[in-house]
Amino acid sequence: AMGYECGPGTGPLLKEHFDAVPRDRSFGNARLARQVVESMVTRQAGRISSLAAPTLDDLRILLPADVTAAAPKAVSQ
Repeated sequence: AMGYECGPGTGPLLKEHFDAVPRDRSFGNARLARQVVESMVTRQAGRISSLAAPTLDDLRILLPADVTAAAPKAVSQ
């Protein structure tokens, strides 16, 4: 896959987000998942850009803050 992993607390927060998403006629599960992950990766990039020397873990682990920043944006698209 993309090489990313969920850090502590990220998985349950993602599940909570996806459980709360309305499933109307325009709902696309794979599309929504892709949008959320892409938004999380963008948020993660911004978060680690301020680090002087990011570690491999910094580059591959998605944190709960990445979900909370990504989820509302993805739902509105």
